[in-house]
Amino acid sequence: MFGNMKEMLKQAQNMKSQMNEIKKELEKIEVEGSAANGSCVVRMTADMKTTQVSIDETLLSGNKDIIENAIKVATNEALDKANFIIHSDDKTAEDIVSSLEDIGDKLETCENCGMIFLKKDEECSCSSATNTKHICVVENIEDAIKIQNTHSYDGLYHVLGGAISPLDGIGPSELSFDKLLGRIGNGVEEVIIATNPSTSGNATAMYLQKILKEHSITVSRLAIGLPVGSNLEYIDDKTVATAIKERVELN
Repeated sequence: MFGNMKEMLKQAQNMKSQMNEIKKELEKIEVEGSAANGSCVVRMTADMKTTQVSIDETLLSGNKDIIENAIKVATNEALDKANFIIHSDDKTAEDIVSSLEDIGDKLETCENCGMIFLKKDEECSCSSATNTKHICVVENIEDAIKIQNTHSYDGLYHVLGGAISPLDGIGPSELSFDKLLGRIGNGVEEVIIATNPSTSGNATAMYLQKILKEHSITVSRLAIGLPVGSNLEYIDDKTVATAIKERVELN
């Protein structure tokens, strides 16, 4: 019995070591994001260290706001690809490592849902998902990957590309709300709002609720409150207050 346990522990340690090596390799990978028809290109490593920002002369002749917006869009696209690589499941990570050369050219952003996928798969998961009745709306790709890795949800995703934040110059027009509305009506029965419980995340959730109100679908939001396995005495007052407000009936 003890021999089997030792062997199992050894295998677990080996697997952990292998995955650590894979993650180290992933951090060496460079990805890029572009904007303004390729006039602005941002390159960064998968561990999110910017290595190069290229701006075409034609773009430099424009005003400051246009340049800043192009850099922001290109950076966000590069960040999405980096997050896809770092937070991907073990199988996807192995596939990426096995094709390290020009990995940036092997990743594609789906124009429909905003998810990242490997070009070798030919199509995004939103085109082949079996459960098309539910759409989970997230701010960024890493949020979708986090939910994917729980294996608790098998529906579609929609990546907004951020959250509404007027102070940062991000309004509804900078996010992909229009594309989300274009997906409603194709058998979708429920939209699950999975924005962060922050000021900008709450503002985004409220806006989503508003624009989806006229559609005959269920609109829900991820539960907010006490973390699983926590002790009440160690939780901050705001979280406890939110948990009380969002309490659910048991009978």
